[in-house]
Amino acid sequence: MYEPKQTLPNLYRRALSDEIPDAAIDFIHEWVDLDDLWDTVILNTSSPLNLINVISWRGFDEAGIGSIINIKRLNDIRYINKFLESANEYLRPGGYVIGCVETCQQRKERLMAKFAWPFNHIYYFFDFWVKRVWPKLPQIKHAYFLLTNGRNRVLSEMETYGRLYSCG
Repeated sequence: MYEPKQTLPNLYRRALSDEIPDAAIDFIHEWVDLDDLWDTVILNTSSPLNLINVISWRGFDEAGIGSIINIKRLNDIRYINKFLESANEYLRPGGYVIGCVETCQQRKERLMAKFAWPFNHIYYFFDFWVKRVWPKLPQIKHAYFLLTNGRNRVLSEMETYGRLYSCG
């Protein structure tokens, strides 16, 4: 006999454990009831259209969705604000948007550990200029986004909080 309440949450957890570390699953479980499949949307997408398609496929409750979990890094989403605004549109008051981001400090630590000295400092210098400074320069911004498609951006922690706040 098929019992969805027992089978699907385990399937969700197993699929999540293939994509993200156990510590992240524990964090998500602190805030979201993963057993409530109709109140949670789990995505791995950078497009607001995928969020809209999933919600329209499952049916949209007028009260909104309790939690939206996107395991795609915010750094790899081209239109971050549009994605967050779209998520907020379908979220009920008091609901949660859970995502992941690599902050510039985390990126620096990762790159410094990746290469030996002095190559790590040289690599980090150019990485910072290309990924953090160039997107802010009006003359280069358009070409940068054409080449990278907005992926693997460097975001500060405060910039992430600001985007979350401004998008709802």
